[in-house]
Amino acid sequence: MKMNFSNSIQKSAIKEVKTLETKTTSSKNRLEVKLYIYWILLMAWQTFRPTSNRSSVDIIVKLALILFLVFSTFKIRLYYSKKNLLVFSLFALYMLFLFFVKEDDYNISLIITYFFPVLFSFLFFVHAAKYKITKKDCYHFFNLIIFADLILVGYSLIFQFNHFKNALKFTRAYGNELSSFLISNHEYALYLLIGFQSCLFCYQFLTDEKSKGRLKYILLGILFLFNIILTFSRTALLGAAVLIIVFILLSKNNKIKKILVFSLLATLLILFFSETLRTFVIKIVLKDNHDAGRFEMWDYGMTVFRESSLFQKMTGQGYTKITSDLLIYSKHKSFHNAYIQVLLQYGIIGLAFFVGIIISSIFNSFKIMRKNHFLGVMFLSMTISMIAYMLTNTTLIMHSNIDSYMLTAFYIILPMYVKNAVEIGEFEEFSTKNESIEPAWQFKKNAIFVDSKE
Repeated sequence: MKMNFSNSIQKSAIKEVKTLETKTTSSKNRLEVKLYIYWILLMAWQTFRPTSNRSSVDIIVKLALILFLVFSTFKIRLYYSKKNLLVFSLFALYMLFLFFVKEDDYNISLIITYFFPVLFSFLFFVHAAKYKITKKDCYHFFNLIIFADLILVGYSLIFQFNHFKNALKFTRAYGNELSSFLISNHEYALYLLIGFQSCLFCYQFLTDEKSKGRLKYILLGILFLFNIILTFSRTALLGAAVLIIVFILLSKNNKIKKILVFSLLATLLILFFSETLRTFVIKIVLKDNHDAGRFEMWDYGMTVFRESSLFQKMTGQGYTKITSDLLIYSKHKSFHNAYIQVLLQYGIIGLAFFVGIIISSIFNSFKIMRKNHFLGVMFLSMTISMIAYMLTNTTLIMHSNIDSYMLTAFYIILPMYVKNAVEIGEFEEFSTKNESIEPAWQFKKNAIFVDSKE
């Protein structure tokens, strides 16, 4: 009798957890959708805000958006990984140390600079580290990105048509870069690159399901690539080239590979036989290999590192000092190289955390590859593309800038959550169910369950 009562209690508890987890991961609580909404709202605010950057109103709005992200994430009830929690604790203590030791002025801008990476790490690498995204979830997420990119492209076609005409006159790149309604052509190019990759995913997903409507994703991918070229962002073009080449080299024989190989060969043949287009690519798109002062800034950065004390080499010199010194030297606020930027700001220790996140993403890709070769190779190609992208740009993963946020969300967080679903065989399920059904009161080995309040 006592045994039956105990079993009844356990069954009731498990049933309650199933209900709770279904509720917390319903369509209204999809974390990837909240990541998308945060990006859209932040992009809209930064584009149309009636105030200056980092003003009081600007900071209040951005803090409100961050709180939206926090509350959205805390609606998810998951097990904490002890390993992730330990690494996060070390990272948080290190950033806290840098903030109080390296900085003299404790304004809100600096607080965001140092503590957004800490908050971001906790939300997505600790609290929601076990979150899972299915193929259906991915498909919807990718289509949301494609829709946003279409709005950006449509704005360029309607309101920046002169830029199109001037760019295609083969005269000069500077002053004719497409940027849509965004502040930077590089930011626009990054979103187009992410949109292009989203098209590849969607095409393959529909191919797997033998569904119609695949051709539109090829056409949209070509549209996004064409617009990337007209942004004249060599960083985005490098990222796209690395993505395509790595995917071709590593993937098995599939339709995406055939399309990319055909497109690459066709492009090379056209460039070989057309001197006009070849000149356009070299002199206009690639800007005649003009480095825009990058090599000089990189050399300056490495000189600063070599002349630093051992303590500065290990812990960096802080955001304020490095930014102000570089501004005096080159009138730029960043080195256009994420690795040098992190090395000088946060030191070798900070760079180790930074590189560790990238390595974890590579490992996630290989784990996915064991069960889904296309997904694994695509995510690995994306990671290598991201590594190349950050070589000539200061878009830093884990940072608060909108392009840095999107780089982290798409290239680091998304593969991690897909890996979680693939490993337990849930990725191919076209359902809204996402969480496991283990009882909330049970402690797993090497994990801690945290039941957050709604």
